[in-house]
Amino acid sequence: MKQGSSTVGTNRPVMDRIKDIQSLPTPPLVFTQINRVINDPQASAYDVAAIVSEDPGIAARILRMANSAYYGLPQPVSSIRQAIIILGMDALRSLVLSVSLMDAFATSPLEREYQDLIWRHSLSTASAARLFFCSRFSSGQIRGSEEGFAAGLLHDIGKMVIACHLPAERSRIRSNLDYGVLEDRFVEQETIGVTHEEIGAYLAERWELPPILQSAIRHHHDLNVANPDHRLLSRVIHVADYLAHAASPTNLRGAGVLPTIDPETYGEFRLDVQTMEELVAKVREDFGRAETFLEMARSA
Repeated sequence: MKQGSSTVGTNRPVMDRIKDIQSLPTPPLVFTQINRVINDPQASAYDVAAIVSEDPGIAARILRMANSAYYGLPQPVSSIRQAIIILGMDALRSLVLSVSLMDAFATSPLEREYQDLIWRHSLSTASAARLFFCSRFSSGQIRGSEEGFAAGLLHDIGKMVIACHLPAERSRIRSNLDYGVLEDRFVEQETIGVTHEEIGAYLAERWELPPILQSAIRHHHDLNVANPDHRLLSRVIHVADYLAHAASPTNLRGAGVLPTIDPETYGEFRLDVQTMEELVAKVREDFGRAETFLEMARSA
């Protein structure tokens, strides 16, 4: 199946319905404000800390996550400003995004077990993307590790929309004889005429997320990225998605099948069997820490 380059394709009745869903999640105000401030080159740690501190609940959860084993800081941080200084603003955006996503879908009682599988896989993909950036690129690319985390966390958000807001379509997808045999995107396209990548990219656009994240969500499988500045992140998420699937315990994989890595990407990143096995092992080691991080992000 060949994907187009636009977020919303033609002849998409399901997409039309999604656009009309009044209860479709919107990002909490704090995330919207954080996103805008971080994109401002004149913004300071004080500006960001002031915004986060306006929501004590989110601030407390962010501090808990920053002090978790996931980040492994040598000493605890006691303030949002200190967390920003030590972790960086991009890491803080990842933390706020994590909390915001959990909150945005927390009200839906549908498909709870399936939702848990998606969150675990998404966080594992985020961890894999961060690991891949840190292990495969020079320090000049280090900022990409947090962009990778955010993109990994968001890459399957379209599946959450289907599970929470399109239960009839979700049931049809699951009843398809190819479900669990082919990759989900092919079954979705065949069954409802739209893929989770397209739905996720639409939500990212609606949330006014940076275009590079929209592109990674939209193209983490097909890799038809028109903007050369967005190409690297999309390909990293493409690989990270595979690593997360391969590293996941069998009972947490759900019905999904292991995706294949694009041959051109495989060669571009100088991957081989041994390297992939080493990366999968590292992602698997990180799974426990990611689980703890996920529970903190979800806790009130």
